Amino acid sequence: LIDSKKYPLKNSFCSEVIQHKGTLDVLHPSNLLSGTNSTFLGTPIWVEGKIYGVLAFFDPYTRQKPFATYEHETIKLMAQGLAYFITRFM
Repeated sequence: LIDSKKYPLKNSFCSEVIQHKGTLDVLHPSNLLSGTNSTFLGTPIWVEGKIYGVLAFFDPYTRQKPFATYEHETIKLMAQGLAYFITRFM
């Protein structure tokens, strides 16, 4: 990924998160979309029963071990916190 570059949503990791309505992780380049070679962990941000956006983290390197349960739970809690903020203050 390149800083400040815009990537189309279609065929992206984030579109997969939206389509499946849940947390997604991608560890190996053979599983990649959009020609990127990044490890990915993303989860939807739910606001008023709809997906508002996706909280996502990328790493330019292939991850050697699967994401742990606590890593999945942490990103979900972060997304819940963002959803609360969006609902409360926007």
